[in-house]
Amino acid sequence: MALVKCPECGKENVSDAAESCPNCGYGVKEHYTKIRLEEIRIEYEKQAEIRRQEFEAEEKCRQEERIKNVPKLEKPQLVAPIVVTVISALITLLGFSMSNVSNLEAEYSLAHGNGDPHFQGGFLIVFGLGILCYAIYLFSRRMATYNLSKNNFEEYQRQVIREQDELKKRLEAERNAKIKQQENMPKCPVCGSKNVSKISTLNRGVSVATLGLASSKIGKQYECKACKHKW
Repeated sequence: MALVKCPECGKENVSDAAESCPNCGYGVKEHYTKIRLEEIRIEYEKQAEIRRQEFEAEEKCRQEERIKNVPKLEKPQLVAPIVVTVISALITLLGFSMSNVSNLEAEYSLAHGNGDPHFQGGFLIVFGLGILCYAIYLFSRRMATYNLSKNNFEEYQRQVIREQDELKKRLEAERNAKIKQQENMPKCPVCGSKNVSKISTLNRGVSVATLGLASSKIGKQYECKACKHKW
């Protein structure tokens, strides 16, 4: 409690805890309470802004430290691409060989009227070329990343951090979705287990067709795998 001047009439030595000014009846206590609350709000916002700036500064330092710890990317080796190329070439050549044999057999079959020709080797050709194209795609991406690391290492470091953050967010979203799905799973009303399965329409129909009215799945939607209760 303190003695203040009435903000309305200016009377001296009025208690700031007085409900009203004894001279003019102005609400002194309410007036100074509002002032104190406003001061508290301003101080709270000031402290919150300071904490926010400190958090942003710490986060910036952590990000910069993460960026600095990204190592340099070594130049991609040609051993793996060469091996994959050789394997894909062998598969493709095997496919062409099988196709040539198949073509000769087809010509022989048509010439002697021994039935329809059957062409083989097409799958191996497509498979071998597919492996080669995918290997070229992966190697070109690796080379593009290496060139970025070589020409603009800082941007490469930031790119690595962005990819790590995106992966973390994706994994976190998947984890939350899985948790939400588990939370939404029905519980067995008998044992409380969530290890339940939904009774499909086909399953219910087969059971009714087999057992008739004696089927325990008539009108039921779920079955508990723990206690076998159906509801």
